[in-house]
Amino acid sequence: MVVRERSCVVLCVLLWEREGHLGGVIAYEAGVLPLMAELGGSVHRRFQSQGGTDESVEIQVLSFPAEENLTAYMNDERRSTVTWQRDRSVARTQVLRGTVI
Repeated sequence: MVVRERSCVVLCVLLWEREGHLGGVIAYEAGVLPLMAELGGSVHRRFQSQGGTDESVEIQVLSFPAEENLTAYMNDERRSTVTWQRDRSVARTQVLRGTVI
């Protein structure tokens, strides 16, 4: 993973599934994460955990060159049209924001 710009937005995203909906989490993320590239973002890593009790099932390391790119991704209409899929599958999301050191 190479993130060179100190001013870029770096995110670590943790996702928890609604019980029995792991396939939905994976399908939703596989559908929306490719949109990031069109908006200047990058998916550096996606990890799937073992999903133990109260453990996130997916961990992502993402970056955007600027806050505007992140905002564009979050507000993209194509993401909005599949919010129902996310709501049905994802129980909880935690986003950790960081900077390159």
